[in-house]
This record gives sequence, structure tokens and C-alpha cells, in this order.
Amino acid sequence: MLETTTKLQRQVFALIEKKHPLGKKWLLDYMEWSGLKKSAAYNHRNGSTAMTADDVLRLMSRYQVHWNDLFPKAENGTISMQFSAATKKPSGPLEFMQGLQAHLRQLSQAKISRICFFSNDIPLFYFFEFPLLTAFKFYYWDHAVWGNTNPEKEPFDQKWIEKPEIQQALHIAKDLLRTYQTIPRTEFWSPDMFKIIIQVILKVERDQYIATSSVSGNIRNEVLLLQDYVFNMANTIDQRAFPLHEIRCNTSIYGNNTLLAITEQGNHVFTTFENPNIVYFNNEAMGNYTEAWFLNTRKHSEAMNVGSDTVRRSFFAKVKDDVAACEQAVMRLV
Repeated sequence: MLETTTKLQRQVFALIEKKHPLGKKWLLDYMEWSGLKKSAAYNHRNGSTAMTADDVLRLMSRYQVHWNDLFPKAENGTISMQFSAATKKPSGPLEFMQGLQAHLRQLSQAKISRICFFSNDIPLFYFFEFPLLTAFKFYYWDHAVWGNTNPEKEPFDQKWIEKPEIQQALHIAKDLLRTYQTIPRTEFWSPDMFKIIIQVILKVERDQYIATSSVSGNIRNEVLLLQDYVFNMANTIDQRAFPLHEIRCNTSIYGNNTLLAITEQGNHVFTTFENPNIVYFNNEAMGNYTEAWFLNTRKHSEAMNVGSDTVRRSFFAKVKDDVAACEQAVMRLV
């Protein structure tokens, strides 16, 4: 993420001003240190000129502002959240997708300026380009997470995919992908991002829940197409200082699927508990915490679509090895 919200920027300057032994005269030190004139320094202070994330990190280091300083203390140490699955799990893929659609519609109304997406898995929206693979994920969630189906009585086959409610869910998925692609975003990808879908395929294959070998082969073919799809995204080089779609390679930080939406109405945070069930926070403390976490994660990641070709080659060599190993493992099962 090359820019941070001006709200967070102003908050950092306010903390510096409060902590500095010379009070407001700290700005003179900032002007000398940054090489800025008074007007430019004030524009940073009041947020009328946005700073890059790297500049904010350097500023915090210079004046010893810590991440915890940025977060307002919640009353009694509690932060409210919404987690509908705790009282009622989705009745199936259609209800889940309608909930996801409602969240994205709400964010659009709040005027999103940028989305940040962290995932050790493949970012969910990219599955939606491939109907069979999406339907397969729906099928697995409906059985393994939501407990709505018995795969021994109803295997994964074309008949299941052609159910009206599954077709409607797939239609929503395609629309959500198209909307997501229009939003400026920063994504953190893991070299292990294909491992989860691979493990699910192998599990379902071992349990013999896929009806025919042709359906199984088509699923694995769409995994290869998805591999090409994300490869092409990472190799679409964006030379702008602040790309609309920034992809970062994360090799050292692990966490849940987490999406931060920076909007005119504040930060909205989504994460998963019992994936893919969504936990939603619309809370200033959680929004600030998550944005600071993304800034720190960016500091420890490498650019993919604006950076070195060496990073991309190493990343996709790992991905291709994992996908090839999946194919070999399936062949041993059949």
C-alpha cells in the first residue's frame, strides 16, 4: 500500500505534537529533517497532502510513535463485531453469496477509496472467474463447513451444479468479481496460495465424493487456468507510483483471510472464522489497527507487479510445483 488514509496521517502528527518536548515547535525539526518548506510541512500535518505509507513509517520511527499509540482504547477493552454464522449458518451457497453481495453493496455506497486483501489462500474473488471451481468450493463448504449436505447421498456432479440455487449463486459470484476488479486494491499473495484448494481436491478425491473422473479432470483443469490467471495478473506490469492494483509477495507473515475497505465513512474490516464465514467490524479501533497491520505487512513484503522479475519467477515456480504435485497425487488415487 503506497498511500495511507489522511485520517491516520493526521493522527500520527497529532501524537508527535503531543509527545514532543518542544510542543508545536517540533514542526521546525520536521521541516529540517524532511527538507520541506513550512507550507508543505503544514500540508502533511493537516492531511491535505497525502504521504506514502513508507513516509509514515519513517515518521513514526523518527519520533518514536508506536502502533499501539494509534488505537483508541475501547470501553472495557471490548470491540463489537458482527458474525451471523454464530446464530445461523448459511442454508447453502446462495444465502452465503447474497450476504457477500450485501456487504459489497454497502461498501460501494460508503465510497471505497481502496481495498487491502491479505490471504494465505487464493483471494476468494479470483475463484469466481471459473464456474466449475467455484461450484466445487460451494459444494465443499456446504458439506464440510455448513453441514447442509451428505456427499455420500449427493456427490459432486453436473446435476448438483445445475440446481437453480447453485446457478444463481454462480451468477452472483461473477458479478462480484467484476465489481471487485473495478476497485483500487492492494493484495498480499503467499507462495503457498494454491495449497488449500489442492488439499481440498485431494480430500474429496480420497473420499470419492466426485461423481466421475471427467468432472475431477475438469476441476483440476480449472486449477491450471486459475494458475495462469493469477500469473497474468502478476505479470501485467504497472509503472505508476501508486498502481490501481498493487500485488505484494508475502513470505513471512501468516494470518486469516482479512479484507480492509478504506472508505469515506471510515475503515471496514472483514475476516473469517471457520472459513468462509465472515466476521465484520465497523469500529474505529479495529479499523485503525488493521490499517496499521497492513502498513507493517507491506513493509515486510515485496512488490510483484511493479518489482523484480526475480520475485515473480520464484513465486510462480513454487505455485507450479504445488499444482503439479496435486496432479501426480490424484493420479495415484485413481
